[in-house]
Amino acid sequence: MTLPVTAALAIAMATLLLFLAIDTVRQRFRTQIGFGTGDDERLMRASRAHGNLAEHAPIVIILVALLELSQAHHLALMAVSGVFIVGRLLHALGLYMQPPANGGPPWPRSVGVILSWLVILALVGWTLWLLATMNLERDAIRPSWPVPSSSQRASSPPSFSLVPCASSSQGPWRRVRRSAAPLLPASVRPCRRSWGSSHWSCRR
Repeated sequence: MTLPVTAALAIAMATLLLFLAIDTVRQRFRTQIGFGTGDDERLMRASRAHGNLAEHAPIVIILVALLELSQAHHLALMAVSGVFIVGRLLHALGLYMQPPANGGPPWPRSVGVILSWLVILALVGWTLWLLATMNLERDAIRPSWPVPSSSQRASSPPSFSLVPCASSSQGPWRRVRRSAAPLLPASVRPCRRSWGSSHWSCRR
């Protein structure tokens, strides 16, 4: 599978969302309230637990997918996704608990909110950092091989092929015209990336 961390996170959130949706529908059948909560506490708790998860889960899944597509660190993504799952479980549990006698929300709800917001902030910062560094690196690196002439381009079909990078700082394979591939310098070596690593290595 291309995005295993995103898939695992989406499965966990979909399972929890389905459970909360079923409980919300069950409470609506009990109270015979089709819209709103009708000041019924149990229906209000079930509805807010379902709605709050539906508000937070999609953006986190999208950010994790973007990071995983950008070859972010695999184990770090797993850890962040695990923290978010724990946070959402605690938040849902806290909404079903009775508030303490001294007032305020139950502690699982507070901890769940804090963990969820910290995960979102971490994912947003991580995505912005990768976006900035990858774009700066892409702008700083330009192809050093000569561009084929118009006659060479006309004699070859307008197809594309993957060309390996020249050094470990240039990232993965480049997509160039096949007519330009024979003009690449001999120093070009195939680059590969080990699983879970954030560094590229070129074969010698």
